[in-house]
Amino acid sequence: MLRTFVRNRGIALAIGVAGAIPMLAGSAFSQTSPATTSNADQILEQRSQQLEEQLVEERQRMQAMENQLRDLQTAIHAKTGRKAVPGEAAVTPPGHTGSFVVAQPAAGATPAAGGAAATPEVQASSGSRKTPAVPISVQAAYLQQNALFRPGLTFYPQFTYAYSDNRDVVLNGFLAFNSIFLGDISVQRTESNIFQWNPQIYYAFTRNFELNVSVPYLFEWTSFKSQGVQFSTANESQATVNKWGLGDVGGGFYWQLLNQHGWFPNLIWNTQFSAPTGTSPYGIKLITDPSNTNLKFPNNLPTGKGTWGVSSGFSIIRELDPIVLFGSGQFFYEFDQHVNDISTVENQRTPGTVAPGNALSYTLGGTLALNERFSVMAEVQDLITNSSQVRATGGGSWNTIPESSTNAAQFIFGATWAATHNLFPYIQAGIGATESAPNYQISLYVPYYFNF
Repeated sequence: MLRTFVRNRGIALAIGVAGAIPMLAGSAFSQTSPATTSNADQILEQRSQQLEEQLVEERQRMQAMENQLRDLQTAIHAKTGRKAVPGEAAVTPPGHTGSFVVAQPAAGATPAAGGAAATPEVQASSGSRKTPAVPISVQAAYLQQNALFRPGLTFYPQFTYAYSDNRDVVLNGFLAFNSIFLGDISVQRTESNIFQWNPQIYYAFTRNFELNVSVPYLFEWTSFKSQGVQFSTANESQATVNKWGLGDVGGGFYWQLLNQHGWFPNLIWNTQFSAPTGTSPYGIKLITDPSNTNLKFPNNLPTGKGTWGVSSGFSIIRELDPIVLFGSGQFFYEFDQHVNDISTVENQRTPGTVAPGNALSYTLGGTLALNERFSVMAEVQDLITNSSQVRATGGGSWNTIPESSTNAAQFIFGATWAATHNLFPYIQAGIGATESAPNYQISLYVPYYFNF
C-alpha cells in the first residue's frame, strides 16, 4: 500500500511537470514584444529546470521509501522466521480454506488507535478481489465449539459455579379409606454449591486435528435440612458436608472431517475418555441425625463417577455472517466396574459390581457477532442419563438405584470479548429447565493461544 502511494505521487508530479510546460510556453508566445518574448523564454527555462529538479528529488525520495519498506518487510519476516508471502494467513477459520484467509499482526505489534486491532484486508485466492476480514469475534465462536484448530498449544482454563436447591416430600405411613393419610410427613431440602476449576490443554497438530486433556478440581458444599426435630414440624435440623478433591481426568481428540463450502457446514468428530480419578459415589454411607430420624445425609461427597467412560459424537457449525449456528450430539458409555463397597448402610461393607447408566446429550444454539470483537450466544443443552444398577459379588440379580435416571436441561446465555488474536475470554450463565439440572450455573472461560 505504501509502495503504491509513493509511485502514484511520482506519477502525479511527472504529469504536473508535463502539463506546466505547455502552459508556460503558451503564456510566453502570447507576448508580441521581442524583449518581452526574450524574458518569457528565460522564465520558462528557469521554471522548467526547477520542475526537473523537483522531479529528480521526488524520484530519490520514492526510492528511499521503497528501500525502507523493503528493509521493514525483511526485518518482520526475519523476526517471525517465515518467508514473505503476500496476503499470508495466520488464522484460517474453518470453512474458509482456499477461499480467503485472515492475516494476523506479527508478535509484538500494537493495536491501532481507538483500541481496535489493525486487521489487514482479506484477499481472495485469485488475488483479484478483496473482501472484509473475518471478525475475530467469529473466530471466538469457532473456538468455543472446538472448531478453530490453530496449530500449536491453547491453554483453556474454566471456572464454574453451580447452585442446586431440591425439596422432597417424604411420606411414612398409609392411606386409610383411600382418603386419609396416617403417618409421618416430612420435607427434606438439599442445597448444593459446587465450585469447579478445570484447566484444559489443547494441542493442534494440523488445522484439522487436535488433542486435549482436562484435569478438574472441585469444591462442594452441600447442606441437608429436614423438619421433625423432637417430632415437631416447626423445628428443623441441618447437616453440612464439604468436599474438595480431584475430579475425573479426561482427554481425547477432535477431528474436522468436513470444511464449510456451499451449503455444507463444518463437521467435527470427537471422542473423549475419562478415568475414575475422583472420589467414587459408591460406598458412601448415609448417616441418621440423632435428634431427627427424618434427616439422613451422606458422610462424604463424590467428585467423580467412579468408573471408566468413553464418549463420542459430532458437531456441526454453519457460518451465516454475522451469525454462527451450531449443534452437537454426544453418546456416553460407562463401563461396568468392580468396587469394594456398594452398600449405603453404616458399618456394613458389601463388595460388588456397578453399571452406571449410559447417557445422551445434545446442544443447539447460535452466536451473533455484534462487532469486530464482541459477540453474544444462546443455546439449549440437555443431558439424559439412564438408571444405574448394582449387583453384589457372588451372584444375584441387578438392582436399580432409585431415582438415578436424570434429565438435566439448561438454557445458556453468554458473551465473548475477543481481546486479541490469542485471547478469547467469554462468560456463560445457565438456567435450569428441569429438576435434575442446577438452578443456575455461571462459567468463565479464558482460552489463550500460544504462538511458537
